Amino acid sequence: MSVTRRELYEQVWSMPMMHLAKHYGLSNKGLSKICDKYKIPRPSHGYWINRKPTKRYKKIPLPKHKTENIDELYSLRDLSQDFKTLPEITKELVDVKKIHASILLKENLDEAHPLIKQSAKILNRIQPDPSGLIIPSQNCLDIKVSKNGLERALLIMDAILRAFDDNGFKVSIVERETKVKIHEASVKFSMIEEIEMIWRTPHEHSLEGKYHFGHGTFDSSRGPNGKLALVITDSDWLYNDRFQQNWRDTKKVRLENKINRFITALVRVAVAKQED
Repeated sequence: MSVTRRELYEQVWSMPMMHLAKHYGLSNKGLSKICDKYKIPRPSHGYWINRKPTKRYKKIPLPKHKTENIDELYSLRDLSQDFKTLPEITKELVDVKKIHASILLKENLDEAHPLIKQSAKILNRIQPDPSGLIIPSQNCLDIKVSKNGLERALLIMDAILRAFDDNGFKVSIVERETKVKIHEASVKFSMIEEIEMIWRTPHEHSLEGKYHFGHGTFDSSRGPNGKLALVITDSDWLYNDRFQQNWRDTKKVRLENKINRFITALVRVAVAKQED
């Protein structure tokens, strides 16, 4: 029995395309083309993340069309029960609470994740650049921190990698980028240490020879300040105002206590990329 436009329309607005497509044995792109052909409006990826009754994410009415039945689609099974029991999109794709429960910060790197051990060897051999940061080479996790902040950065990253591993999501290094694959989407992320201006009292000048007058009372230079940050570096989402891109140390909360929020954000971006 073929599916009607009204039926597909209701299904499209009740379940994410990537899941609906699987019921029909199609790819996300294949089902999207059918929707376009029969003038069936689809939700934007933001609809499934926000689910707020705003004009931007309002359900678009089904327009009229000369054809009612969609011959390309046949009901493989009754989906009504799936729609009733479908949880929120992020919870369906990934059990975020389970990932949070598997986050474990260790005191040392003795039994670190293989990618952490591999990166630690590389980073420990690299001399800091003029700003005081170690810039990773190929085959190394995207960690840009000072020598003083390296061990702490590796411990935080180790907790993240282990949490993803425990839940079946693979973290990989592609050239100089770090990616985690969550189902069908990969999201890039990194660890950095903040750079700030450091002011110092100038040395005493010798009265012999020429004297060079300065413009200020202090000498200044730029250097790492010890504050670490986790950053989503995926270029498609870097300047998307619906997603927070970085989590950093603050006076009240250390970055170690924000790992769960960072992982949740990575999952949300992965979901949005799959629905795009």
